[in-house]
Amino acid sequence: MPDPELLQEARDSIETARERMDGDIADRLASIGDRLESAIEADRTLDHGTLARLQNSLSEIAETVEDAEPIDVARERLSRYREDVEGV
Repeated sequence: MPDPELLQEARDSIETARERMDGDIADRLASIGDRLESAIEADRTLDHGTLARLQNSLSEIAETVEDAEPIDVARERLSRYREDVEGV
């Protein structure tokens, strides 16, 4: 069973990054954060496909910003979470 605390930590890191950004990047980060928040509130485990898409989006964003540290933290937390997701 994946640790839901890792999703919360990823969500918090994304929020930190979003606060530092503006425009389209901030909007994309808000969307990712909202998806994580929905899963947290519903006590729902995200599947591998969803996690992969979120991680890919975060990777794309990280390549375009100067301060990617909170995004990297979020990616790492999602990777750790994903290790315990059943399936693939």
